[in-house]
Amino acid sequence: MLLHERPFGLKALADELLARLSTEAAQCRAVLRVGRGPEVFVRGDRESLYEACAKLIEHAVDRSPVEGVIEIDTSTDGAGLARLSIGDAGEAVEPAALQRLFDRFYRPT
Repeated sequence: MLLHERPFGLKALADELLARLSTEAAQCRAVLRVGRGPEVFVRGDRESLYEACAKLIEHAVDRSPVEGVIEIDTSTDGAGLARLSIGDAGEAVEPAALQRLFDRFYRPT
């Protein structure tokens, strides 16, 4: 896998994910929102992180209860390391499914 590293903002990435997935979330009667965290800049493969986050959010939407909230947020820790988090109130992924969660076309049951 070839990575295309470049600097980008995590908050901007979160806003794009919201724009792409909020309609799908609403159709499933879930609420997708971006938290109030700051813009945090990182260097990495933006497209790979975007796709990984999209897959996590899609899973959260599938597993969320009605009116469940899925929140994407950004922050930094005490050492200045960037953090992007995706939180939800849905069912947890079974431990056996974790290893395959990012496999193409895999949907845990």
